[in-house]
Parts: sequence; C-alpha cells; structure tokens
Amino acid sequence: MDWKDVAPNIEYTLNFPRWQEVHDVINGQYQLKKRDDEKAGTYLRIINPLDVSEYNKRLNVSYRKSAVFYNATGRTLIGLLGMLYRVEPSIPELPESMEYVKINIDGNGMGINQQSHAVSSEVTQIGRHGLLTSDETACDC
Repeated sequence: MDWKDVAPNIEYTLNFPRWQEVHDVINGQYQLKKRDDEKAGTYLRIINPLDVSEYNKRLNVSYRKSAVFYNATGRTLIGLLGMLYRVEPSIPELPESMEYVKINIDGNGMGINQQSHAVSSEVTQIGRHGLLTSDETACDC
C-alpha cells in the first residue's frame, strides 16, 4: 500500500492548525516571530494593512521585532509537568529481553522515562499523542 494514496484523517486535517498554534505559543516569542516573518499577520496584527508603502512595511517589521511575549502558557506547561513528575515514576521489573527499553525505547537512545515525559508533554498541550509500535515477533521478515 502506498501512503500517498491514503486520505488524511479528517479530525487531523481540521485540528492541525490549532495544534500548530499551541506548539508555537509553547515554544515562545522567537517561534511566534518566526511564523510572523514567514507570513505577516499570523500572530501580530498588521498596522494599517491598506497602506502598502515602504514606510508602513518597515513599521510593521519594526513592530514585530520589538514585540515582547510573556509565555504564561509555556510556564504553565512546565508547572503541570513538574507536578506530574514530582515523584519519578518507577519502572516495573521487566523480562531480560525487554531491559533495553529503560535506556533505548525508540532505537535512538531515548529511555522510557524521557519517552513518558515527551508523551505527557504532548498530551498536556493538545490532548492527544500517538506512538507507533511494532511487535518484532509478529514480523515474518
């Protein structure tokens, strides 16, 4: 099956712009300014949008560069994750064949604690997250 032929999930299509906004806000001032540099007016309004003079363009660039963003959303996320991981989670006793997940759950060196932090952060931000897993024993390769 070719993944190009699969239609994207409608829920994903409808919610992606909102999820992108949440990630931009969480990432802070520099990410918001970067998005506004890519497409003016994304987050900061354009001053006098009908005026297309060079002076107004420079004024808007200056306005975007000097804007300050106090990231209360990002700070709230950090606080919520701090409360969630106030006590480090314990890993149950694992069979020897699965011991690797403690230090390399994804094949790139990310441990199970790091993975749980990443998933918790994503779920706290947008309310959902997905992990793709495979069962090596099911593969007849």
